[in-house]
Amino acid sequence: MVNPDFAKLAGVMNIAACEAKEPKDLAQALRNGFNHDGPAIIDIFTDPNVLAMPPTIKLEQVIGMPNSMAKLMMNGKTAEVIETDK
Repeated sequence: MVNPDFAKLAGVMNIAACEAKEPKDLAQALRNGFNHDGPAIIDIFTDPNVLAMPPTIKLEQVIGMPNSMAKLMMNGKTAEVIETDK
């Protein structure tokens, strides 16, 4: 899944936007966003291939992962499945 450019979207709506593309940029982006007088979007870039793990895993989630991967493969996104499994 490709995310939109949230900074550009914010600009179109006259909303301040701060980005953190690298870990070293995070503190400054948060400061800028929270110190802005008005609404602000703080866009934090993360590694799309890192799987977020919940504190507990339910059986439905265990079953859901291979189902999701199969759907991706059937829709021609085999490279995405391979990248996820690395």
